[in-house]
Amino acid sequence: MAAWDIALEAAEKHYKPGEFTTFVAYEWTLGVGRKHGHRNMFFKDKVVPDYPISAIEATDEEQLWASLDEFRDGGATVMAVPHNSNLSGGVAFPEQRADGSPIDEQSVNWRNNNEPLVEIHQAKENSEVYASFWENDEFADFENYNQGPPMINNFVRHTLKRGLKYQDEFGTNPYKYGFIGSRDTHNATPGNTE
Repeated sequence: MAAWDIALEAAEKHYKPGEFTTFVAYEWTLGVGRKHGHRNMFFKDKVVPDYPISAIEATDEEQLWASLDEFRDGGATVMAVPHNSNLSGGVAFPEQRADGSPIDEQSVNWRNNNEPLVEIHQAKENSEVYASFWENDEFADFENYNQGPPMINNFVRHTLKRGLKYQDEFGTNPYKYGFIGSRDTHNATPGNTE
């Protein structure tokens, strides 16, 4: 049995209406080492693709979003949630399109349609701010962790400000996010918050 089928079966098995809600989900990871873009994909119901799209098939976030559009065309309700951006090496919130061209109206609309949430904190520390970029914020040094020199566009606060710029320029804010916090401990114990 394929891992995807096991995940689908587990979500169905443990769903208890009104008591415990499960989602079919997986992680799309682009890159390795110090440059990686993590996105968690969440499906609202059992309308899911036969197989999830990976970074082998979707080699950049724009190809991922195009795949999510195809899933929606097939009836799925799906969203992507960027996470662990503090360690992304600048690829979580790039300042240009995948082909190197400038951000444009299509790319801001695409991101806006696919990424309504962002993870702002998790076990691998804070993705909101980094103390050296916001020295006047007395809370900016809360659980800072970075691999190598920090990059300002790894952090959600900087990205939110860029979203306002794109709103003025294109009429859409691609970074009008809701926030979540996660564990990401990889200990295979969902719900373990200790």
